[in-house]
Amino acid sequence: LVLVCIYQLSFTWITTGVEDDAREFANGDPAREAAYLDSMSSEPVYDLLIKEYTFKECKDRELNLGLDLKGGMNVTLEVSVIDVIKSMANYSTDATFNGALQKALELQKESDEDFVTLFGRAFQEIDAGAQLAAVFATRENQEKIKYNSTNEEVLEVISVEATDAINRSFDILRARIDKFGVSQPNIQKLETAGRILVELPGVKEPERVRKLLQGTAKLEFWETYENKEVYPYLEEANNKLKEIAGDSKKNDLLSTIIDTEESADNDSITADNEPVDSESTEVETDEVDDSIAEEEVADAPSSLLNELGVDNEGGEASDSDTSEVASLLEQLGGTDTLGGADSLSDGQSFTQFANENPLFAVLRPAIFQDESGKYFPGDGPVVGYVAVKDTGKVEGYLKNEKLKSIFPRDIRFMWVNKPYDEQEKFVQLVAIRVTSREGRAPLEGDVIVDARQDYGQFSNQPEISMTMNSEGAKIWKRMTSENIGKSIAIVLDNYVYTFPNIIGEIPNGRSSITGAFTIKEAQDIANILKAGKLPAPARIVEEAIVGPSLGQEAIDAGLRSFLLALGAVLIYMVFYYSKAGAVANVALLINIFFIMG
Repeated sequence: LVLVCIYQLSFTWITTGVEDDAREFANGDPAREAAYLDSMSSEPVYDLLIKEYTFKECKDRELNLGLDLKGGMNVTLEVSVIDVIKSMANYSTDATFNGALQKALELQKESDEDFVTLFGRAFQEIDAGAQLAAVFATRENQEKIKYNSTNEEVLEVISVEATDAINRSFDILRARIDKFGVSQPNIQKLETAGRILVELPGVKEPERVRKLLQGTAKLEFWETYENKEVYPYLEEANNKLKEIAGDSKKNDLLSTIIDTEESADNDSITADNEPVDSESTEVETDEVDDSIAEEEVADAPSSLLNELGVDNEGGEASDSDTSEVASLLEQLGGTDTLGGADSLSDGQSFTQFANENPLFAVLRPAIFQDESGKYFPGDGPVVGYVAVKDTGKVEGYLKNEKLKSIFPRDIRFMWVNKPYDEQEKFVQLVAIRVTSREGRAPLEGDVIVDARQDYGQFSNQPEISMTMNSEGAKIWKRMTSENIGKSIAIVLDNYVYTFPNIIGEIPNGRSSITGAFTIKEAQDIANILKAGKLPAPARIVEEAIVGPSLGQEAIDAGLRSFLLALGAVLIYMVFYYSKAGAVANVALLINIFFIMG
């Protein structure tokens, strides 16, 4: 039991040490501190020999101080069910319908019943003979609500849709909070229908949190580039980055020489006005010029594929058959960031490889090897793999103005929403094709009428069924006919959730997304698709901010009172009970240790 307690408490000790290192590194700069901790997220920081824990895993296991001690934000959000109902009714102008909505709002102030029940009651009170089906039997609802449906049946459908809207908001909020990087957040649905409680310990940017939580879900469908189309641009960007790095090193070296010469001049003036040894200075300068000349004469960056014997016209790649092809990066060492002192397959050190290929040192290109040993770009829109801690660096490279000019103007890069490997260390980078002048997606989530997890017609494999309205079906028909054999990326909040391959034209807006999905994965994707039709974002109805200084004061005050009380009890026990009191004190201290562990 003692070992278990020590094990549980050790995670807090480890995370505290990493956070102390971050503060020392940042030197008072919150942005640098956050960047340091973010870079450490997937790094192993605790080695127990039988298992290594990353910083993120340690944070998940440390002592949870909570808002009252650590500070942060406590936010209650409400999903507007009235907006869901209006959307289902296609924003009907029916007087009875709108009157019932207003009356339900008044009733809600003095009732604990859910809004849908109150709406149904108000509708009946205003016009006992009115039929809800006349309002809700729209084209979008035709599979659920018929013109002869009873009011009870319509209210049941509305209740299910309202509950689904709340659940989708909950899932979206949880996904956004996970991306925000808050440790040990608490998000839960409240008993009051439509309300969600969010607790974010340690948050220092409340305004950013408000925008994050209240933003409307942004579901988009994008056309994509093929990896083989993008790889030449990545290679050119890699070479360009090498040139930029080389020029930077030259400039730094020349600056050092100038500073050295100026310092030497100043020293010669102050040291009894003795003249500078011009011969010595000329020799030093000549040596530097020679070194720069050697760099300039060095061979121009050659094709990485050519260096590795890659056939650029190589055959078709198979993303699914990864067991039969070896990643280029495995040939180059296979470390987390292709870094460290590991030697590459040709004996080249990683430092040498990084100097020659600064982009590919952090962005693993989607290059594979066939049975004959030749390399070729893989199929699909995934252009590379990046360690989670290096995503910021790769984004910085790709946003560099000198590198941006290399890529086509209609290309955009987006991350897949979750790591693709079991260790959760790497994420995929997808190349998006922008086809509109405004830079908007050709199809957005508001055209989704329904999406659900289903099973294949000829198999029991989980799949996703998706239905679009007439407007969306027209655009979807064009997109699918023009991208047969290519992928369409489904993006939520600028993260790619899936990129299904188009097998053929889809003319009627009814689609099935198949793949090696589990039931849970298929349900999650269906919820993401339905999130695009969420008519209104969640809005903050209650908010409380606990400052970190107040939390630290509470910790200090509690610790002082605890130590004073504990000391008084220990002294009293020994004074009054002598040896028996000492034994009781030992038992008390052990009990406290067990409670904390």
